[in-house]
Amino acid sequence: MAITATQQTDIIKAVVGVFNASPGGYMSTLASAVQAGTTTAQLYDALASNAAFKSLSFAYSDGATNAQFASALASNLLGNSVSAANLQVAKDFVVANLNANVGKGAIIKAAVDFLSGMSKTDADWGGAATLFANKVTVATAYT
Repeated sequence: MAITATQQTDIIKAVVGVFNASPGGYMSTLASAVQAGTTTAQLYDALASNAAFKSLSFAYSDGATNAQFASALASNLLGNSVSAANLQVAKDFVVANLNANVGKGAIIKAAVDFLSGMSKTDADWGGAATLFANKVTVATAYT
């Protein structure tokens, strides 16, 4: 049984959100995991705890502070598509959730869900929503 188009999109969004990259050759492995029952939330948790993710930057490693992780994640997801004030809002959201013992995978999933659900014409977050959608489009084409 193949995965659904929605599941495929969810996998690609997860990889773009976590790694800022396409699943590429790992799509089959990730699809098999989803097909075997891995939920989207579990996929984010697995990707965010993966050694490959942690090695992308010290900020993603276990030795980083919550603020370092938040800064790296916000910059990765938002780039320069939001104002400095909204970038700080995003960092504060991540730090508050980490301080509340929310897992990194769940935080990334919440951010991806937010960007995916945001109108591209929103004055504050529309640029970030467009940027993320474009990354997903490219990752889909590449995969």
